[in-house]
Amino acid sequence: MNTDQTIDRLIECLTAKGAAIQPIHSCPWIPAWESTAGFTLPPSFRSLVTRFSFTPIELPEFELLGNTGLDDDDEMTVATLQDATLSRVALNAGFLHFARSSNASYDPICFDMRRSREAPIVRLDHEKVLQFSEIAFEPVEDSFLDFAWKMANHQNKS
Repeated sequence: MNTDQTIDRLIECLTAKGAAIQPIHSCPWIPAWESTAGFTLPPSFRSLVTRFSFTPIELPEFELLGNTGLDDDDEMTVATLQDATLSRVALNAGFLHFARSSNASYDPICFDMRRSREAPIVRLDHEKVLQFSEIAFEPVEDSFLDFAWKMANHQNKS
């Protein structure tokens, strides 16, 4: 199964659970955001956000921020850059914020862009970043592709 097929299966799983997801044909906000951040998204996540529009989606490990192209606090392209210090320190260290913790924590969920193209997903300790400009993190998933594959295959067994 290729990347787009895996993401399509994830979309089927999420829509079956009630997520409001729509196909899109254009998303100029994604390349603009990547340019601002200084990173290109991992291929699997880029497949998701360049082909589908959605409001925030609660997932088992984290909450995906919205991808509608609107200027809204729940949008990935807005929320990930709102805290200038957190954003600057994380990006300079190679961490690309794309989601938020689902436990109401301020800890950002990021791709560790220092690794492979399908970057690992980690949870940054926001207090270390904001108080000491230090990076401390814990792993969440090996990659978004692995996460999508697990979600899609778990759905099929339910």
